Amino acid sequence: MRIAIVVGHSFEDGGAVRCVDGVQEHAWNTDLAEMIAAHDPKNIKIFHRKGSLPYKREIEEVYARVDAWGCDLSIEPHFNAGGGTGTETFSSGSKGSLKAAAKVHAAIVKTLGLKDRGVKIRNATVKGRGYESLVSGKAPALLLEPYFGDNAGDCAVADNNKKALAAAIYLAAVGC
Repeated sequence: MRIAIVVGHSFEDGGAVRCVDGVQEHAWNTDLAEMIAAHDPKNIKIFHRKGSLPYKREIEEVYARVDAWGCDLSIEPHFNAGGGTGTETFSSGSKGSLKAAAKVHAAIVKTLGLKDRGVKIRNATVKGRGYESLVSGKAPALLLEPYFGDNAGDCAVADNNKKALAAAIYLAAVGC
């Protein structure tokens, strides 16, 4: 199983900021991606978006590189913000994406024990957060939101379980 990890946001636009330490999504998730990839460096490759491009072009460009590498699944880790708590996973709604989303989401929820906010579909009729990332590549794609970075309790859970989270994502993804 070849897995591409597209780290959410970019070096130029780091994304949301954690309330406990000021770390942005891109930095926290680059570390998580490296932990996941360490399980199978031959079959897992990390990709970073080029934030200097307009958003849609940025997504198209990184997923073109993912497609050129060739993978069976792409995962784009983020963390949520907006005053909530819990774990949610986004899928394009394709059969492959939904199957992978169910497995990876369940593994994250089991590992972190945060509120299960479910698997949510983003497709052509329900555009929204993450839509372009879910439909721009050839392989089934997932967008992961394991916790809320603006919730200190969620941050503590994520930090205390980061290694286990990486292992859970890896094991669930290779089982797809």
